[in-house]
Amino acid sequence: MSVKDGITRRGDLWYVVLREPDPVTGKTKMVWHSGFRSEDEAKAFRDDRRVSLRKGQAVRKDKITVAQYLEEWLPMHAKTKQLSPNTVYGYDRQISSYVIPYIGKLKMQEVTPVTISRLYSDLSENFAPRTVEYTGTVLRIAFKHAMLVYRIIEVDPTRDVPIPRPKKKVKETWSVEQMRLVSVFMAKHPNGALYQVMAATGCRRSEVLGLRWIDVDLSEGVIKFTQARVLAGGQVIIKETLKNGVGKNVPIDDATVDALRIYRTKQKEAKMKSLTWLETGLVFTNSHGNGVYPSNIYDDWRKICEQAGVPYLKPHGLRHTHATWLLEAGVPLHVVAERLGHRDAMVTATIYAQVTGNQARGASDIFAEKMGN
Repeated sequence: MSVKDGITRRGDLWYVVLREPDPVTGKTKMVWHSGFRSEDEAKAFRDDRRVSLRKGQAVRKDKITVAQYLEEWLPMHAKTKQLSPNTVYGYDRQISSYVIPYIGKLKMQEVTPVTISRLYSDLSENFAPRTVEYTGTVLRIAFKHAMLVYRIIEVDPTRDVPIPRPKKKVKETWSVEQMRLVSVFMAKHPNGALYQVMAATGCRRSEVLGLRWIDVDLSEGVIKFTQARVLAGGQVIIKETLKNGVGKNVPIDDATVDALRIYRTKQKEAKMKSLTWLETGLVFTNSHGNGVYPSNIYDDWRKICEQAGVPYLKPHGLRHTHATWLLEAGVPLHVVAERLGHRDAMVTATIYAQVTGNQARGASDIFAEKMGN
């Protein structure tokens, strides 16, 4: 079969045959493009393709499947973006559990917006909204790179398909009366100081579990959060949480200082009695000096709530309570954001939109009152 200037014919169809480089190896090979109904249609494609090849914008004809691409993409993306092990584990879990079983066998160039929409629909019927949202987020990043970076696809099929978002819930918090009841039983619990720090600083679970004594200044009443202990793939790992080489400094009240002093005294006594003590430098440890296992704080916290007779909210509710109380008391938004460790105060405003909305309405009333209205 003869090929004249990149054009040939088989039966009723016309084909374009061009020598194209592989963007990975750099080597060129003959690539067939099929299915044109007329010679003019084939020539138009050939000319456009040649222009794209000269500009380095052509997408290669590729048989790579979604599963193959994602398995190659994730390690490269993780290394390039320096993702934390916990984030990599989360991405991998979404890909292996919710993407590959559904569309993994499809070729990347076969995936269309309809494919993605159906995927979201199928996932929504079987999994929690947050799972679907996270899966969509990972897919959108991966397919964007497939189009712009690796040039495997010409159009990103995820771009215009809305990711299902869970309905935003009002952050649940405890009342002042409930927190006072809880504080009584926190003081009696061996690890009560852990929850006291969470309540008094609004820190995350991972931050309080990664807290070290060298980062606690009881004389000045300041805690510096510099690292976090998190679960990743069943393993407890430590990651730095420094921003521009500086930790998050959070002043603490006298009651929290006293709770930490009492806790440290008891910890020293336990260390002297133990023959197997492991020196980790962590503030909150088990009876052998090792860090508290992340999931264990839920069981202890549930018992404290039951003893206090208050509704059970996850320990993260202490963070929401801390932020809500401060905002309701009129503490400036940027100060609350700094305590929570939000890079942008608008993140705080978005999360606590109900509280900040109430403040906005209160501000209008204050102005009206000043005007004598």
